[in-house]
Amino acid sequence: MSTRENKSLERQWFEAFNRGRDAAMAIMDELLADGFVLHCASGHDIRGLKNNKVNVSGLFSELPDIRFTIDDMVAEGDKIAVRYTMTGTCKGDTTKKVSMWSIQIDRFVQGKFVEAWERFDTFSFMEQLGYASTQSKG
Repeated sequence: MSTRENKSLERQWFEAFNRGRDAAMAIMDELLADGFVLHCASGHDIRGLKNNKVNVSGLFSELPDIRFTIDDMVAEGDKIAVRYTMTGTCKGDTTKKVSMWSIQIDRFVQGKFVEAWERFDTFSFMEQLGYASTQSKG
């Protein structure tokens, strides 16, 4: 598939996630290859459709009103790099509005996501939740 077609799939992915959990689960069925691997920002891998659905379900449990805005998208060959902003209300230990940027690189084969690498602005996220601070103590 062309980079133009892959970019269209990328947009469909984010648009589905913005419609909520059910739409996200449906797009995963449609666009994830059987052997899909997500190389997580936390350093571990999530392999396969079932495990990635569990991961996404957890995301919607913690941030039920999650929204994604694509800020930049660059494509070359079978890969697309996307910089996006994620916003939502965290329903964990505290209920707070959060916003953070992320960069993800997705690899496609025959119109399916086969592999992804993600990196988040984790420090900013933790700071918004009150678990980290740029203020020095002393």
